[in-house]
Amino acid sequence: MKRPRGFSVCRLSESVDLFLKRTCGGRDAALAKAVVTEVAQCYRSVIKNRKDLKLRISLECLADYLLRQKFQAGSLDFDLNIEKRRLASFLGMTPENLSCAFKALEP
Repeated sequence: MKRPRGFSVCRLSESVDLFLKRTCGGRDAALAKAVVTEVAQCYRSVIKNRKDLKLRISLECLADYLLRQKFQAGSLDFDLNIEKRRLASFLGMTPENLSCAFKALEP
């Protein structure tokens, strides 16, 4: 039985490389390499983030997200510039569960 081909960073890099060779004609190898590297790194960070979220309960996901936002803001006070629905979707939970998680984090 033939196994289906999985999607990997290598296959993504090959696809982007092929696209750049077709569009640039292979004239700018440095550009092609930079684009492939950037796309591969972004893909890897998305996969890593998704795996990290799957291994946590919703309360831990929210706490981790808030800590990351705090470090990015560089202060204890920061605004969440995202809708409740979008944040819940990003964290892999329903808006109702997100509300419960916020309440559970209150002192």
